[in-house]
Amino acid sequence: MNAAVDLFDRLIDPTLLIRRLNIVANHIIPEDTALQKKDRFTQLDLFTDYAAEEQKQKADAADLERERKLQEAVKDAVQSMTGIEVATVNLYIAGVSVPRTAKTAE
Repeated sequence: MNAAVDLFDRLIDPTLLIRRLNIVANHIIPEDTALQKKDRFTQLDLFTDYAAEEQKQKADAADLERERKLQEAVKDAVQSMTGIEVATVNLYIAGVSVPRTAKTAE
């Protein structure tokens, strides 16, 4: 509390009249458990399309899973071809090209 009062004294012009100062702290938990807590609350607003955000999160999760499977497949292929134990595989996918069919060529 003393830090808040010191900050107040340093920032506020003493010639101004202030009637009330409220400081509220709710649901205080230790910092190490805050990092582990999974059920976090989110401030909602009227301008965000939450359904689109949820779809984007699902698509991102599917992309990450696909990339993880691709890395595993490359790791297994390198191990089977060389016989060397591979610890990690780093892949950078620059682009994906889809072969053109007769319908998409038109």
